[in-house]
Amino acid sequence: MDKGDFVEDGLRARIPKTILGHNIWQLRGWWNWSRSRLAQEAHVPTSLIRQIEYGNGDPRLSQLRALANVLKVKEGDLLKPGAPLVSVSDLSSKRIRRKFRQGSPNDCWIWFGAKREIYGIYQMDGDRCYPHRLVYAMEKPLMMNWDLDHTCVNPLCVNPAHLEVVTRGTNLHWRDRRSSLKTKKTEAN
Repeated sequence: MDKGDFVEDGLRARIPKTILGHNIWQLRGWWNWSRSRLAQEAHVPTSLIRQIEYGNGDPRLSQLRALANVLKVKEGDLLKPGAPLVSVSDLSSKRIRRKFRQGSPNDCWIWFGAKREIYGIYQMDGDRCYPHRLVYAMEKPLMMNWDLDHTCVNPLCVNPAHLEVVTRGTNLHWRDRRSSLKTKKTEAN
């Protein structure tokens, strides 16, 4: 046995060797699902999940899509280098929920807590965090290096249905495009 394949924390656990394997392993942990539960939800063999996590699996595109769908991420995100997941404790979750009014899934849920510039801000465990990221992470897995775009174009909205995981480049592109449209509109008046 290669020592690099294992972590010692009271139990011996195999660390995934590939990006895809690591992301599946990490997201499965976020949902608190066993391999068999994930396989059942995605309608793929349990052996495929095990093989992917150990770096030996090569899923078909349809299987990758099924896994991404049940894990609530885009299939391309499963293939990107991951980062730690944003986590929100139950206590923080209760405190955060007091700072916005949850409406229907179509409505913007406006943050009425502290603000910094155009975004809401929330102090959690000594760090300043964006509340839209925290609310999203309470509903769906969110890696720390993923950007979220407000599809409603309201920076104070924390409704996860109005937030989309995008690349940093896409997020900056939309920010710049919206800014230039706002400038043109102001100049026209």
